[in-house]
Amino acid sequence: MSLLSFAKKIAGAEASSATKKTTTEAAVKKADQVKSDTVVQAAPVNVVHLTPLTTEKSLTHQDKHNTYMFRVRPEVSKGQIAAAVVARYGVEVATVRTLMMSPKRRSRGATTGATNAWKKAYVTLPAGKTIDLTV
Repeated sequence: MSLLSFAKKIAGAEASSATKKTTTEAAVKKADQVKSDTVVQAAPVNVVHLTPLTTEKSLTHQDKHNTYMFRVRPEVSKGQIAAAVVARYGVEVATVRTLMMSPKRRSRGATTGATNAWKKAYVTLPAGKTIDLTV
């Protein structure tokens, strides 16, 4: 390798590294801009399938902790659940906790199967706020 070709090779490497740095910086700036412009889209109430649970446990939580339990679709997020509660019942939400309910094995005669997996949401309201679930 001659000295001239070696110099060209070094100059080309420096130019390409400078280009890589500028493209990386531009990508980071664009990602920051996208993050700042992104707003969490609330799913409509009918997509969340907000179904109140009326069990002894849920009624106890309503009385003692001002927490309401709902059965929701497994793919919805906490933010979507909170937005659906606000849209349907018109009350603000303090916290939302969720848990996945695993399928239970069931058998009828010789046939065995399992129930569907589903998500349970615990929605806590601020003090003094209530939801009328009879609506």
